[in-house]
Amino acid sequence: MQAGIVNQQMARPHGRSEITPQSVRENMQMPAHLQNAFDRVIAAGMTLMYGKKTHALMMQGLDTKPAGQLLGEGVVGLMGILTEQSNNTIPPEVIIPAGIYLIAEAADFFERSGALAVSSSDIAEATQIYIYMVIQKSGGDPDQMMAKLGQFSPEQLQQLAQQAQQQQGA
Repeated sequence: MQAGIVNQQMARPHGRSEITPQSVRENMQMPAHLQNAFDRVIAAGMTLMYGKKTHALMMQGLDTKPAGQLLGEGVVGLMGILTEQSNNTIPPEVIIPAGIYLIAEAADFFERSGALAVSSSDIAEATQIYIYMVIQKSGGDPDQMMAKLGQFSPEQLQQLAQQAQQQQGA
C-alpha cells in the first residue's frame, strides 16, 4: 500500500486500528471545485450500498474472500454501477478518493455490525486493489504505475499528492 493514501492520521482513536469514513473525509484534500461532485458520488454510493436490493448482495459471500479483496473488488463494482448510472459524468479526479471513502464506509459498517472483522491492513489492501483495478479499467498499466510509485518514499508520495491536488484546485 502506498503511504499518503491511507495513513496513521486516519486510524481510529483509542487503540482501534480500523480507518473510519470520518477520518478519511477529514484527511482528504478535495479541491473546492470537485467537492460537490465528491459529495454526490458518496451520497449515491451509500444509497446504493444500503439499498434493499444491493445491501442483501453486499452481505452475501462475506466469507468467500479475504476482507481486503472483498472490499476492494466490491467498491470497484459499486463505482462501476455509479459511473454507468451517471452516464460517465463522474469527474475522473473524484473516482479514486470517493472509492477510498466508500471502502472505509463499507469496512466501518461490517466492523460495527459484527459481520466481518476488518483491520487497517485490510483497508490498505482494499485501497490498493481498488486503485489497481481502476487504473486497469481506465486503460492504464497498473503495474507500471505501482512500480513508478515504489520509487518514492512515503513522504515524497504525500508531497506529490498534495502538489497534484493544489494544481487541480488552481
